[in-house]
Amino acid sequence: MQYNKLSSLPVTISTDLADLKVLTLASNQLKGNIIQPPLIYLRELDMSSNSLTIVDGIGEYRLLEKLVLDSNAIKSIAVEIMKLSTVLQSLSIRSNQLSSIPHSLTNMRALQYIYAAKNYNYDGRYYRQRLFEKPTQQSWASPLEAHQTGLQLEKDVYQALLELHAMASKHADPHLTDYLEGEFLDEQVKSIKEYVEYITNLQRVGTGLGEYIFDKDL
Repeated sequence: MQYNKLSSLPVTISTDLADLKVLTLASNQLKGNIIQPPLIYLRELDMSSNSLTIVDGIGEYRLLEKLVLDSNAIKSIAVEIMKLSTVLQSLSIRSNQLSSIPHSLTNMRALQYIYAAKNYNYDGRYYRQRLFEKPTQQSWASPLEAHQTGLQLEKDVYQALLELHAMASKHADPHLTDYLEGEFLDEQVKSIKEYVEYITNLQRVGTGLGEYIFDKDL
């Protein structure tokens, strides 16, 4: 169904093609949002080169492994994409109008590839910065300093998850809030607690032999 002039799809497509697993609708004239109601068994969806502006409802595509949205007019990625954390492996959203990518995407467990080159700011300029910045510090003077940096990174991730949870609550999405609480927030608290204990122990044992014993006990 690619390379046509489709500007809309039948309202019954989700029932007529309920068992569809791969759908390519590239290079048409589709506007607005992705297909709703969702094709719940779809594993690959290509809607590149259309005129989409939002991807609301993407979280309902519970088996989706590959999503291609290149060359549309999308300005943001819906936070509900986190519902696909355990299934979505590849996301391509090149040549849209993104100014950033939600930090929460770094917590998507199955995601292996994300392509986001050639996005624009709202004023039309290329967004040339890295969408995912690596830590500015790449070496540390001591194990204590390294663990302190690690603790701060864990706290940053936790804060991003809290912001995502607050947004899900604001939009009355109990499924996403429950998912974040059950799969991410508790684990993040445990990780922060572990780093705090490591730092306390390193401060107690001191440098030299103490660091050596600490390392052997890990």
